[in-house]
Amino acid sequence: MKRHHRAAALLAALVGVAGCGDRGKESPAPPPAAANAASPTPSAADAMCKEHGVLEALCTKHNPALVAVFQAKGDWCPEHGFPESFCPICHPERGGKPAIAMAKADGAPADGTKIRFKHKETARLAGIETARAVTRAGGGSVPTTARIVYDATKLAHLNARSPGVVRSLAVDVGARVKKGQPLLVIDSAEVGADRARLAAGRARVELAEENLRREVALEKEGITARKAVVIATQELEAAKGEHAALAGSLQAMGAAAGGGGSYTLTAPIAGVVTERSATLGTMVQPE
Repeated sequence: MKRHHRAAALLAALVGVAGCGDRGKESPAPPPAAANAASPTPSAADAMCKEHGVLEALCTKHNPALVAVFQAKGDWCPEHGFPESFCPICHPERGGKPAIAMAKADGAPADGTKIRFKHKETARLAGIETARAVTRAGGGSVPTTARIVYDATKLAHLNARSPGVVRSLAVDVGARVKKGQPLLVIDSAEVGADRARLAAGRARVELAEENLRREVALEKEGITARKAVVIATQELEAAKGEHAALAGSLQAMGAAAGGGGSYTLTAPIAGVVTERSATLGTMVQPE
């Protein structure tokens, strides 16, 4: 903006300078008839240099003394030898005029760009709203709504592994716990049934092992065939697989140790308890 104002002041100061084609000559006053013509001729300030495409009053090619003035103001295109602000080669859209000289009375941009709707209602129907630009202190900002949440890599949610009733609580909200520390104990009929099946599976493994030893001994004595040993081996492997599955399930829900139908939930990470929804006697589900 400062460069444009300086160019405008310079333009006003140079209005009386002779045009490019009339250097060294005095411009004769126009006759009265010409002054009163219906189509007025452009003033000297608006006259264009046809050779270089800039205002005659500011043409540095025909007015070399202006070069130092524009260079001192930092408005200079050394490549083409014109002021950078309206160099006809770098900025052909400016028509060889400073921006202040191109300003329109109807408020159009200095570079001549203007959008005109066919009807005034078009902007309203399109939802376009305009406002005059004003200078205000401070930078731009965009108000928005934010929500502060925990770091997901340092947060753990615990839920029941099997349906049951809360029997005891070991910690409360605000308590600091270590990884693996017991938090609460839940009584569950399903856990009791799984433990019973685990005991039966252990007995089945022991029986299968004894049956395999007997079949191997009978085979060595030639009393039984090899097929009986193979069958006994398969029964032992099946019993071991069932027992291992039940043991792993109980261990995952915190019921590997102890007896009965209770299991313990422990802290998966070290931290602070921030929320507790269960109370003594609460019926809990895995959901």
